[in-house]
Amino acid sequence: MPRTADRLELAWLVTGRWTSLGACVAALAFGRTALEISSPTVVIDAALVVSALTNIALYRSARAGRTLPAKTPGLLLCSDVVLLAICLALAGGVLNPVSIFFIVDIVLAALVLGLPWTWIVTALSMAGYGVQLLAPSTELSVAATMHPQIGEHMRGMWWAF
Repeated sequence: MPRTADRLELAWLVTGRWTSLGACVAALAFGRTALEISSPTVVIDAALVVSALTNIALYRSARAGRTLPAKTPGLLLCSDVVLLAICLALAGGVLNPVSIFFIVDIVLAALVLGLPWTWIVTALSMAGYGVQLLAPSTELSVAATMHPQIGEHMRGMWWAF
């Protein structure tokens, strides 16, 4: 019999996904206000709405006691990591302090999803953070021009992450 996600796992996942969704909104708000970045809102807003709707559906499934395939929570968490990476790419990249929220998804995977999914979410999070460095935002490029050490600092943060 295939493994299914239990009710407690789903409750943790729902809470963690609301936190991740809040992190994306915070990243955009910080990018728009503190970093003065105008991000394309249609794409981001659509992604945030899809994330919220899937989390509502996940919450309802958990409350109703429905069983879900074990891969469903893992795929949802992976989608959250991708959404965070996209939000950050459009809101200052690694200069945005909300980039620390990649760790939330890794911890959530470790608590809820088990070892294979934890490694998948970890690799995806590291890639999401790494892309922010390999394809730096305009703001990071400008900052690196003004302060050459910022690039070294950001790479150090990636290694520390």
